[in-house]
Amino acid sequence: MNKLGRLAQIVGLNAIPIVGLLLYGWSDGTALALYWFETLIAIFLVALRIRIHRKVTNKRGHFIGQKKYFTQKFLLFGLGLLLIPGIFVAVAIQHVDVHALRNGLLLSVVFLSAGFALDMTIIREQPFMWIRRMANNTWWRALLVDIAGLIGALGVGFDFPRAGVVTFIILKIYTDIAANFNDYDPREPPKWMLALNKNTKELRLWWADEYDDRHKIYIEDEEPFDGRFSRPVTYQAK
Repeated sequence: MNKLGRLAQIVGLNAIPIVGLLLYGWSDGTALALYWFETLIAIFLVALRIRIHRKVTNKRGHFIGQKKYFTQKFLLFGLGLLLIPGIFVAVAIQHVDVHALRNGLLLSVVFLSAGFALDMTIIREQPFMWIRRMANNTWWRALLVDIAGLIGALGVGFDFPRAGVVTFIILKIYTDIAANFNDYDPREPPKWMLALNKNTKELRLWWADEYDDRHKIYIEDEEPFDGRFSRPVTYQAK
């Protein structure tokens, strides 16, 4: 049931700007503004999930320093990523249909709240890795808004103003779907990397060491907090 609910939430959330653009004649600025505000709301809802998860599980991964929590790190980085696209939204505000933006945002809040409600039913049983993946996917989503805004700005100069919106829609749908699958994280380096590297033995050893250290941290982060803080993951294969 949770998987079906998650699928419906993803489909509904991504359908809002597509329907707006294709059927209701939304401007690209309206769609980009919706994505920015939607991502902003999503960041705070994910931060709330992280805080609740810390309270109900007390996992070591949440504690990154003296009176420092993963929630703070998540918010600082996520909101920082939204600063740049905020400039593009401000530039595009003259092309924004405020009425359409308000209606689209209300629908987005409904679907985002539905996703939050679904997660509340399972949050107590979830590992810290669930939080880590959610944070990574949300950061990536914020970065996509940066990419869409930049491409959209460049696209205007090349008489292709819809470039940013189209790019973002495709990448966002992919990201939302991929978020429900495990990361690509093999213990062996990819074949293309081996083909490009002459010293394959050294590469294999380095890759295996990174993999083992990373997964040791993953295991530590699932332990109850006992005063030892979580170690930072310096590398993560995707």
